[in-house]
Amino acid sequence: MGRNSEAHSAEPSGDAADYAPLIRPTLALLFIVDAALTSAIIGWRRGESMPSNLAKVNRTKVVPELLLDVIKAHSEVPAEDRPVLEARIFRISQLLSGRGLKGRRHNDVLLAIQFRLEALARLIEADATRGWTMPGLESGVTSIDIDLLTAAAQEPLIEGPDGHAAFDADSFQKRVLKISETNGQA
Repeated sequence: MGRNSEAHSAEPSGDAADYAPLIRPTLALLFIVDAALTSAIIGWRRGESMPSNLAKVNRTKVVPELLLDVIKAHSEVPAEDRPVLEARIFRISQLLSGRGLKGRRHNDVLLAIQFRLEALARLIEADATRGWTMPGLESGVTSIDIDLLTAAAQEPLIEGPDGHAAFDADSFQKRVLKISETNGQA
C-alpha cells in the first residue's frame, strides 16, 4: 500500500510511493561531507565549535516534507554533480530562496538540512535503517521510507566519533519505530 493509504508495513512493500530516492552510500554518498567545510560555505564563523553548530541546528525546525523536497531536487542533478558539496548547497539554497527564506533563517535551515541529511546518510551507510530502505530502481540509488525523514527532522543531532553531525543509532531507530506505530505501520 502507498503512503497515501492508511495501512502500511514498516518493511519495504516495494511500492515506490512509500520511499524517497537517496543516493546509495556505496557509490556516491550525498550528504557525508566535512562539517567545517559546510559551515564555511554558508557563512558560519570559522572558529565555531561543532557542539555550537549542533545546538543551532537542533533549535532549527525542519519539516520532513522539506527534507523530501531537497532529496527530490538533488535527485534531478546529473549523477556526476551529486557528490559536489557546492552544487548541493546551491541547490538547497535555491529551494529555500524559492520558499521565501532569507538571511539568517535561510542559512540556519540550510545548515540544518545539510547536517540532518548527512547524519541520515551515515545511518544508511552503517546499515542502521534496515527495514526502512530498499534498493532503488536506478543503480546507485537507495529508496527510503518517509518515516526515516520524519525521524531525521525530529531526532536531536550529536557529534559523532569523527567530529561530524550524527544521530545516535539506537535513539533514531526507536524514534522511527514510534513514528511507524503512530502511523499504523509498525
